[in-house]
Amino acid sequence: MAATLKLPVIFVCSINLYAQMTHKSVHIAIDDMAERAAGYGAPGVTFDGNDVEVVYEEVAKAVKHCRAGKGPYLVEGKTYRHYGHYIGDPCNYRPAGELEEWMKKDPVVLYEKKS
Repeated sequence: MAATLKLPVIFVCSINLYAQMTHKSVHIAIDDMAERAAGYGAPGVTFDGNDVEVVYEEVAKAVKHCRAGKGPYLVEGKTYRHYGHYIGDPCNYRPAGELEEWMKKDPVVLYEKKS
């Protein structure tokens, strides 16, 4: 509907690898959700959701697109959920070492290093 009516809507998809306790590979058949935008005649872009500057730049492009009256835009930032799905979640569905690897890519830490 948004594409048909050329509504200025930015759909934000934050992919953090898990839906509750299920890895995305179990319920999503494609690597990039932004590919789905093409089926609606809208642009979609996938980017590193842990890079603050990239997020800003890509969302700015989407805003410009929408303000120009070109319809909706889907942005997909790939990131990671550092905490469990609920308080006390033991996170035993995560492979060993996964959290530690993603903590090295923490957006706040990475941005502080750039400053």
